[in-house]
Amino acid sequence: MNEKQSKNLVNSCIDKAELIEALKDMVNQHCSCSSDGCETVHLDSMALSANAHAMRLLARHGELEITDQYGRRVIGNWKEQKNETD
Repeated sequence: MNEKQSKNLVNSCIDKAELIEALKDMVNQHCSCSSDGCETVHLDSMALSANAHAMRLLARHGELEITDQYGRRVIGNWKEQKNETD
């Protein structure tokens, strides 16, 4: 199997929407914060590279809005507020 065939096999086995949902769940668990007991939840990568990268990927796919960032620190909000029970 050559590299092109291998890529085609991987692309056919992986559902992009399913991967985005998994990434959203990960970001929701790792990055959700509320300040001062407010009900408003925002996202904070906590300067962890994997969280920052995941948040940037989701922003590129229109799932969240980045409001501030510097290096590994990314702050943002879900485009459509994600229900915490999801």
